[in-house]
Parts: sequence; structure tokens; C-alpha cells
Amino acid sequence: MNQEQLAQLHGTLTQALSTQNDVRNAAEKAMAQYLDKHRDLFIAGLMHLLKESAEKEVRSLIAIYLKNNLCRSEPVIFDRTSDQLQNAIKAELLVLLVREPESHVRNLLSDLVCEVAQITLHKNAWPQLLPALYHLSGHQEENLRAVSLSIFGKLTEQTTDSIIKEIPNIHTLIGKGLQDSSLKVQEAACVTACQTILIIDDEKNTTVTKSFQQFTPAIMNILAACLAKNDETKVKNILTGFVTVFSELAQFYRPQLSVMAQAFFQIGCNTSLDDDIRQLCLECFVSASECNAGMVRKSQVWLQNSVQLAFALMLDVDDDDYCEKPENPDAYDDSNLDCGEMALDRLAQSLRGDKMTSIAFPLISQFIGGDWKHRHAALKALAQIAEVMDFKRIPLREVVNFVKDSHPRVRFAAVFCLGELAENFRSEIQHSYHQIFFPCLIDPLGELKYPRIQAYAACAISSLIEGCDESIMDNYIDGLLKVFVQVFEKSGPYVQEHILPAMAAVAGSSPTKMTNYYGALMPTIKHLIYHGNDKQMRMVRARAIEAATFIGMQVGKELFYNDAKEIMQAFLEIMKSDEVAADDTSQQYILQAWSRLCTILGQEFLPVLPVVMPVLFEMIKKKDHSVSIKAAASMLGEVHHGDEGSDFEGDDEEALLKAQGSTSSLDEKALACSVLCSFCSDLGLGFFPYVGPSLELMLPLINYEAHEEVRAYAIQLMPDIMKSVVAALQHQQTQLDFVKLVFDKICGKMLERMTCESELEILQNIVEALRGCISEAGPLALECIDQKGLETIGQALLKLLVKSDERIKGREEHKKDEDYDEETEASLAMSNIVEDELNFVVAECMGCLIKSHKTLFLPVWNVLLPQVVRMLSTQSLPSTVKNAIYLWDDIIEHIQQPAAQYFPQFVPALVTYLEHPQPEIRQPSAYGLAHCAQHGGEAFQPFIQGAVATLIRCLNAPDHNKDDNASASDNMVSALAKIAQYQNQTELYSVWLQHLPINSDKSEHAYNYGLLCSLVEQNSPHLFGPNMQNLPKIVSLLCRLYCDEDVSDDIKARIKGLLQVMKTQLPQEVFSQVLQSVPAQVRENISNVMQSI
Repeated sequence: MNQEQLAQLHGTLTQALSTQNDVRNAAEKAMAQYLDKHRDLFIAGLMHLLKESAEKEVRSLIAIYLKNNLCRSEPVIFDRTSDQLQNAIKAELLVLLVREPESHVRNLLSDLVCEVAQITLHKNAWPQLLPALYHLSGHQEENLRAVSLSIFGKLTEQTTDSIIKEIPNIHTLIGKGLQDSSLKVQEAACVTACQTILIIDDEKNTTVTKSFQQFTPAIMNILAACLAKNDETKVKNILTGFVTVFSELAQFYRPQLSVMAQAFFQIGCNTSLDDDIRQLCLECFVSASECNAGMVRKSQVWLQNSVQLAFALMLDVDDDDYCEKPENPDAYDDSNLDCGEMALDRLAQSLRGDKMTSIAFPLISQFIGGDWKHRHAALKALAQIAEVMDFKRIPLREVVNFVKDSHPRVRFAAVFCLGELAENFRSEIQHSYHQIFFPCLIDPLGELKYPRIQAYAACAISSLIEGCDESIMDNYIDGLLKVFVQVFEKSGPYVQEHILPAMAAVAGSSPTKMTNYYGALMPTIKHLIYHGNDKQMRMVRARAIEAATFIGMQVGKELFYNDAKEIMQAFLEIMKSDEVAADDTSQQYILQAWSRLCTILGQEFLPVLPVVMPVLFEMIKKKDHSVSIKAAASMLGEVHHGDEGSDFEGDDEEALLKAQGSTSSLDEKALACSVLCSFCSDLGLGFFPYVGPSLELMLPLINYEAHEEVRAYAIQLMPDIMKSVVAALQHQQTQLDFVKLVFDKICGKMLERMTCESELEILQNIVEALRGCISEAGPLALECIDQKGLETIGQALLKLLVKSDERIKGREEHKKDEDYDEETEASLAMSNIVEDELNFVVAECMGCLIKSHKTLFLPVWNVLLPQVVRMLSTQSLPSTVKNAIYLWDDIIEHIQQPAAQYFPQFVPALVTYLEHPQPEIRQPSAYGLAHCAQHGGEAFQPFIQGAVATLIRCLNAPDHNKDDNASASDNMVSALAKIAQYQNQTELYSVWLQHLPINSDKSEHAYNYGLLCSLVEQNSPHLFGPNMQNLPKIVSLLCRLYCDEDVSDDIKARIKGLLQVMKTQLPQEVFSQVLQSVPAQVRENISNVMQSI
């Protein structure tokens, strides 16, 4: 660039720093055009100004711009520049690091060096970098020694081979840095040590790990020196480094855990220090607990100090007008109180019940008798840890007493605590403590001076009402609604917006009685919808929208119908107005209300879709907010202001930029997705005109990782899309080719996501959705899934089972860890439950394919067979065995006789697993064996003797019919019957009879009782036995079944006919002998039944 062009570029950069939006936007646009049309020239100009500009703000902006654009774009811009320019950039950066006078800009340059290194080091394309950094580490200027260490620390985040090889040299540099005469260099060495620790493979390099652990005492001494000099910036950076390690590799500090616990506690309790420092100390405790709870649970000093520090921070609370002010939902509370509360919650979640309770509860008991700050802290602490406590240990009555405390903040804490208890122990409180819970919250509702107390009292009541038995709620509905109305009329918008959901909750728990109040409440609620235009009333109107439609769902379409029509019209008017565009809250609540109205009105909702769907689609398309150059520069200026070479500030840039992305915009996207799912589910065929655009928008969101709910809704939608498309085909509104196209798109995306999804719950949702799509396709599944598709899906599902088995075995290995304890075992057990649920839906999905394709599935089965047989091995984990049996059960049930060729691989295993200690394995084994007998024909003959002997042995076991064993035993009874019936083993009927009735598995009723009736109708000698010896058992069984409400009407009709025949044809003396041979209670039942028919 010539001087004129450089001057023009400098002017553009200056404009990009402007506070005026139009000026800044024009500059950013101009820079984007420069980069697009004159890439090399533009970047060369920026590098020149980075060196020559006298304005540090311009140099800062250039460094930020190059960091964000040079190496992060796709394709990478740096790689597309000429070799000459690339070499010039690398050389110039090394020079600028030395000559830049401003530490703030130097830190930005070090960030830029790391960005360029990330795309060059692994290709050995910047051989000058590491030697230059080593040279700087010995420079006489302390800032440059610190920068050298800082860059090495940042480079370790890349974990490339070239950096891994340098660990010994970096270790040496850190050691020298920790002994440097400059505290600034010492701080940089501390931070770099923390960053480097994370890339050490502890299992392979125990010697290296120990060598780094030897640095910890020195780092703690440097931390103390920084504290002594009141250099809080350095203290924060070192503590932040500790937090990083504790978050990812807490066990690294195992040797020094007790010493560090004492130090962090002392620092955190020092009220003269900055709040950030105290909170970082607490974060060290919490991060370690979350990373390695087993290790922490074994350190009493760590546990005690972590909880005590959280309590100490919670005492930092002002005696102000907190309860008098409405809550600001947009404000982020970073106070010590809030930090302490969140820490207790996180500690409780990681440490779990017994350990947390044993330490926290004595502190709560101690604090509760102190001044108002201590009482407040005790109640807030109880609210945070209650979730992991045994309900019997919760002092509920004592908490209730503090609702009348003399201090408003304590009263608020008590109400808040009751709300949390209601959320966590809803069922227990509803059934045993409702008589004290509801009345105690009436007074807080009326505290007109303290709206925050009123609002939280309403929330606590709402929490407890949810799912409450109508018989309980009927005792309180009159009183609650009366108070709600009185408080609503006297209170301001903040309280009103919390009263309305409570009213709606009452409707949900007592819909019958709510109909009596509907006529009085709905006009008031509608008035708020129509006239809540003022800015301060918009949240109240939003809640009114929610309450109206929720109450409408509860009282039913007939009562709500006319109001629903009026409300829909009001919504349409509101959506047309300009106010909604500026009021996201109203729009969100209206969308949720549309969803409820659709559920209530069904197909009558269709005329509104042309208005609502474009809004939904726009919200789903909405991109996350971006951040301008000026905003980025402004934020970075704040971060780096007064910077003395701090190491973590540059790393914070990206986090700050990301933080500007609106969480609310993601929530709006998720909400729109949920409403779309609701519409599709409720409308079925009526939704078909919107299938195309919905699929186009939602299918890519299966990969959307920015918001888990968005992903979940995108997955959830797919079976309903298939249902709508299939319905359209049935009503001749589309063609088969379109159905196949939709299925192919959905299935392809599901299979693609299966290969890379790490969240087990999401993975389970994907498999469930795939199964749902196959199920909704019904007979069309044969058209949608060809032989290649069958094999692809089958292989993908089998891989899920194999990976799950590997994860479960990996958890078994954890039992060998030195930090393994009961809580870890419980956590692993919970993870295995999630795995079990995943494997169950995988087996169900495979079963759905087997059911739809039957013998066409056999080629796929032959491919899967070796792995399924391995899964069936006695060496496999029980959950793996169970899933293999599930797969076989589907094969034999739906493919039937052609599957008999696999009997040698499966029937012996089924017989063996009939005696497995877990009923969850015995049950499917018996179920599969029954179908083998039914469909196997002669192929089953070789297995009869072993199967019968095992079945009889299991059914004669003393506890075979108790509790969890009952369902497995019922299936064994059915297996015995099917062997008798289909394998011509009629002598087994008499044995089978002795094990009736079916006690648990109602799905086995129809077959067993139908067979019983048929055999009685045929006067089967094998059933009645020699000399009719089984007649008493048969008569008593028929009478018992006749009185069983779980037995179907068809079977009862057959039983009635049989008993009537017996009543008329059996000689009286024979019938008397029958009565005498049974117990008195059975005798009475037989007599009563015979008389009734």
C-alpha cells in the first residue's frame, strides 16, 4: 500500500472505533470489502499500521481483527495469502512482540501469535517461533520474559505433537520462572504451569506429572507473595489457573489437597479482599468436587472448608430494601450471597446426600440460632442442599415458623426455602404436610410492603399445587382463590404476574371445582389480555395469556370454546401491532398460548395457521446475535485496562464475545420449535401443508449444539412429520414418492447424527424418533426401507449396542480407582441405568424393523448374528445379555418358523438364562423360549427335555412368584403351556395348571386363560387328570378368574358358560366333594359365584 492508501485504511480503522452506529457499520462494511477484494494488500496494510500507528487503540483493534479473521475463517484466510506475505507476518509478529511498548497491546499480539501458531506449528511452517520464545525467556526485560511464558502456556492448549515434545523444555522454563526475581514473571510461570499440566498424559508420564506436582508449593508461595503486596490482579490470575486444573484434573493436586484447602479457606474468608478473589477460592473447592467427587469425599478438611466458605460468603448480605423491590429478571447477581448459594447447590449435586448433609446440617443448625444474617444464610443453604437430603431430616415445621420472623429477609428466605422444598419433595408434602404448608403461606401473600415475599409465596404455592390430588386441593381452593383475588386487586404488576400462574395451577389440580369459579375469573383475565398495553403491564398480560389458555385446557373445550375464539382474535390483533415486535415476552407467551389453543380446538385451529406459522418459521430461522468490532474492542479494553502482563485476559476475549450471543434468542428458537412440535402432533393431516418448510428448517437443527432443547425438539418432531405425511397419502393429498423422500431425509439425518452424538439422552431420543418414524410408516416401511437401508440401519443400531457395552465395561474399571466409594458407585449405577434405557430403545427400534420386514430382515440378521451371539455370552454384562435376548425374541416372534435355523445358537442360552439371578433376564428368556416352542416345529424337539426340566425347577423355587420375580414366572408358565400345546407334550397340562393364575404380567392373560377355557371345553383328560383329580383346582380357578377385574370380558363370558355347564351337569355329590377339598375362603368364593350365575 502507498501512503495515501495507508492513510485511508487508518481512517477506516478510526471510524470502526466510533461510538456512532452508522459510522462504525460503514467502516466494518468497507473492511469486509477490502478483505474480500484485496486480501493480501489489505492484510499487509494492517500489519504495517500495527507496527507504525501511534494510536494504541488502532493497534489493539488491528490485533483483534487479525486474530478473529486471519486464522479462524473457513477456509483459513492466512493459508490463502501468498508465501511471501505469510513469512512477513510471522517475522513481523516476532519483532512486534519485542518492540510493542503497551502491555495491553502486547498481550493481544501474543494472542495473535498463538492463532498463527495453531495453523503453522503442526506443519512445521514456523520453525523460528519456538527458538525466539526461548530467547525471550532469558531477556533482561521482565515483560518479555513474562510474555514468553504466557505464549508457551497458550500454545499448550493446542496439544500438537510439536508442543508435547517441548514439555521438558517448558518444564525447565517454568522452574526458572518460578524462581525469577520479578513477581510478574513468577505469576506468568504459575499460570503457564497450570495450563501445561492439562496436556500431560498422567497414565503414561507419571514421572513428568510428579515433576510438575513439585511446583505446587512454589506456586502457593507466589500466591502468598502477591497477596502480601496487595496485587489482586495477579492473585486472580493464579487462582484462575488453579480453577482450570481443578475443573479438569483435580486429582493432580491430591498430594497437596489439605494444604491447599487451608490456604483457599483463609483467603476466601478474608473480607478485606476483592469479592472476585474470595469467589475464586470457593470455585477451586467446587470445581474439584465436581471433577473428582470421590477424591474430595475422602478429604475431610477439603469438605469442611468448602462448605464453611460457602456459608461465610452467604453472610455478606445487606440490610436494605431488597424485599421491597421487584425482582429484575434480566439482572445477573454476582454477589457473594449468590455465589455461596450456587456453590452449595453444586457441592450438593457432586458430593450427594450423606457427605453433604453430615457437614452442612450442623452448620445450618448453628446458624439458625444466630442473628438475622445467620438465619437468612441457614434457610438459603437448606434450600440449596435439600434436593440431596433424606426428606425425614428436613425440619419442615421449623422452616414454617420462620415465615413469621421479625426480619423481612429472613421471612423471604423461609418462603424461598418452602418453595424449593415443594419442588423437591412435592409428593411427601402434599400427602403429609399440606395442612401446615398452604395456611402458612397465606400471610406472606398479603405482605403488601414486600412484593418479593408475596411473589415467592405465590411461586411456592404453585409448586406444591402441581399434581396435587383433587381430593386434597378441594379443601383449599376456596380459600386460596379468595386470597389470590384480594392480593391481585391490591398489588402491583410484579406480584400480579406471579399470582396468575398460581390461579392457573389451581385449575390444573382441581379442574372440576375450578368450573365454579371460571365465570368470575375469566372476564378479569381477558380484560388484562385486551388492555395490558402499558410497558409495565406487558408481563402481566403475558401471564394472563398463559393463565387463560391453561385454565381453558383444564375446564375443557365446551366451557372454554367461546372465550377461546375471542382470545384467538385478541392474539391476532396483538400480533399485528407494532408493540409485539418490541416486546419479545408477549410474543413468547402468545406462541405458547397458540400451542394450548391448538390442543383444545384441534382441527378448528387450522384457519389460524397461516398467521402463526410465518412467525414461528422466522423465530426458528433467527440467527444468534453477532458482536461488532467496536463492541469487541470495547469489551477487550475493559478487560485489559490496567493490565500488567496478565495471562488470562487474552483468553477471555473469546468468552466475552460468546457471552454477547443472546441466550434469550436461543430460548426463543427453542420455544418456537416446541410450538411447531405441538402443532404437528395435534393437527396430524391438517399440518401437511407445512411439512415441507418445517422439514427444511428443523432437520438441520438435529445437529444444532448451541441449545440442547432445540436439538431435542427437532428430533421429537420427525415421527409426527411422518404421521402427517402418511395421513396425506391415505387421503390422496400426496404421492408415495414424497413419503419415501421424507423418510429418506429423516432417516439419513438420524443415522448421521448417531455416529457423532455424545449425549446419551439425546442419542436415546434419536433412536426413539427413528423407531417412531418406522412405526408411523406402518406397512409403508417396506417401501421406504430397501435391503441396503435395512442393513445400514441395522449396522448403525448394533454399533450403538457395542459402544454402550464398552462404556459400561469402562465404568466397571472405575471400581479399581483409588477414589472409588459408595457415592461413585451410585453415580455409575445411574449412568448404567441411562445406558440400559438407551439399549432398550435400540432393541425396540431393531424389533420394529423385524416386525415390518419379517423374513426380509434375515440377510441383515446374518450380518449381525456374530455380534449378537457374542453379546449372549455368559461373560457379557447382564444388560448386554438382556439386549441380545430382546433381539432374538423379536426375531422368533415375527419371523417365526424360518428363524428356527438359529435355534442351536439361541435356545440353549435361553434355557441357561432361565436361572439367571436377575428377573430382567429371566423374563425375556422365558418369553423367547415360549415363542421358540410355538413357532419352531420339529426344530425345537431336541431342546424340550432340558427346557421343561429347567422351567419346572424355576417354578418350584420358593420365591419364584414374589415381587420382581412374578413377571418372569408368569412367562415361564406361558412357556410351559406352549411346549405342551405346540410340541405335543400334553402331559404337561396338569403341571401347568398348578401354576395358574397369572399373577403379574397381564399380557399373558389372554393366551393362558384362553387355553384353559379351550381345554375345559374339550374335557381334556390331561388337564383334569386321572379320576378328575384336578377338578377342584379348575373350578376354584375359574371362579377366581371370573371375579378378577383384570380378566377380559371375552374370557369371563367363556368362563361363565363353563361354570353354568358344571352347575347343571355335575352331580351334587361331586360338587360337594369339590367344595370340601378346597380351603374355606375359596369354598365361599365358589359358592358365591355359582349362585350369581
